[in-house]
Amino acid sequence: MADRAHLPTNFFTDDVYTIAPTRPTEDSSPADDRWLPHEPEGQLSVDVFETSETVVITAPIAGVKPEDLEIYISNDLVTIRGRREDAATEKAGTHLYQECYWGSFSRSIILPVHVSSESAEAVLKNGVLAITVRKVPGTGYVPVSEVYDDEL
Repeated sequence: MADRAHLPTNFFTDDVYTIAPTRPTEDSSPADDRWLPHEPEGQLSVDVFETSETVVITAPIAGVKPEDLEIYISNDLVTIRGRREDAATEKAGTHLYQECYWGSFSRSIILPVHVSSESAEAVLKNGVLAITVRKVPGTGYVPVSEVYDDEL
């Protein structure tokens, strides 16, 4: 049988009719927010490219104000969060098409190198967000060479 020591004690039982917990239990802590209802989030589309010294992330976010954006940078992870408010205040009509996402959105991007948040720059121009982060010296790709048995 698989090792279950890392799972909550009430997750598995020998009774096949017992259902795993799907709501807070006495073992849940108030900080464990996975039990709280969350507003669905849209996923932000991004382009990522690199130069010899920087990584640049661009994202179209028309209609979002800078004060409605949050950017977090940690090692090789950049997270962009924001909210786009529906500009149409008149809700008496019926949508014929609704392709635009309104509400909260986020995107986390794992980069191939570590970057520094201290020199990061974020610019919003013409509805496009551009985030430029400097690579941390000494991080990057490591080439892999193949060695055959007869070469040892």
